[in-house]
Amino acid sequence: MLAKLEKLVQRLRFLDGLRGWGAVVVLFFHVFSDGLPLNASFGAALYYLIPFNGMVAVFVFFVVSGFSLSARYLADGDIHPWLRIVAGRYVRLVIPIGAACLIVHMVMVSGFIAPPAERLAKFDRFLTFDPTIAHLLKFSLFDVFFSYNFFQSYIGPLWTMSVELAGSFVVLLAILVVRPLPYRVLCLFLLIGLILWLAPTENISMLALFPLGAVVADCFNRGWITAIPRSVAIVFLSISCLGPIALPYSVAVWGLVITLPLILGCVAIPEIRNYLSGATSAHLGKISFPLYLMHGPVLYFLGEPLIRHFGSGLLLKVSIQIVVVVLSFFAAYAFWPINEVAIGLAHRFAKFVTGSFFVAPSPAERR
Repeated sequence: MLAKLEKLVQRLRFLDGLRGWGAVVVLFFHVFSDGLPLNASFGAALYYLIPFNGMVAVFVFFVVSGFSLSARYLADGDIHPWLRIVAGRYVRLVIPIGAACLIVHMVMVSGFIAPPAERLAKFDRFLTFDPTIAHLLKFSLFDVFFSYNFFQSYIGPLWTMSVELAGSFVVLLAILVVRPLPYRVLCLFLLIGLILWLAPTENISMLALFPLGAVVADCFNRGWITAIPRSVAIVFLSISCLGPIALPYSVAVWGLVITLPLILGCVAIPEIRNYLSGATSAHLGKISFPLYLMHGPVLYFLGEPLIRHFGSGLLLKVSIQIVVVVLSFFAAYAFWPINEVAIGLAHRFAKFVTGSFFVAPSPAERR
């Protein structure tokens, strides 16, 4: 059993790479395209390039989450890891989020951040609330997942966490229901279509990306994706690169026509899959969640005042952009131990709740 699990973990190492490079793309988007662009038109143009397209990167996160949460259960039907993921999912997410929000809270209380009227226009709507302990606890433990308000958020990119938590349980329930069925890939596609059709808001429609990840996981387990011809995989990647330029944005279009072919192409081409499984990509995967959480505060507290005071010339702006990217990585490394503690506590909590015998955590449990 352990040997089979280790083999599965080895085969899925590319998920860490996809996750890690997705976090880098989100960072690049917020620094070079959205938050601190050289100018508005140049920043807007960068958004159409995959390395700077934050929304495609977020969609990749959601599909990869669905993949990692479902791959093992679809492969072996073992309910124990499934139960542990269900029991520990909230704990896994809430500890790093709470810690990151506490850091921002302490900076706000210290008076380090400039008043909204003095900030750059892109930043004058952020962090305008009164930083009380009650607000910190309510936001970190509840609002960020169940009642997110952008203007009450400590960290802007946390808007994805409500989708992440809800989508996790959508896909976990879906695979529990469909695994015994003979046409489960078709059933999952029907669920995807229903969510996209019936979703009243854009964020809710993003829940469809999690069962889409389960579809990719099941197809990978069956060997269908690695059997895709190289020429077809290259076409998939070409479609993904051209998609943001050619296709209008919607969750359905960018999710199914851009994100899905991007992931399929990366996994189907052995050289890309091996690179995503390699040391550099795996390392980025380990710090992906800390990088996602901490790059926003670096932008707020360092990038914005640096641009405001010193970003008058092109060379200075580029230098500040690079400094913000580097400092975001430093902040992610500093935060990484908290993320590891969250993983360990989530495992222990899940083991306590389920009462099951402990086995090695799956890639999904480390996410």
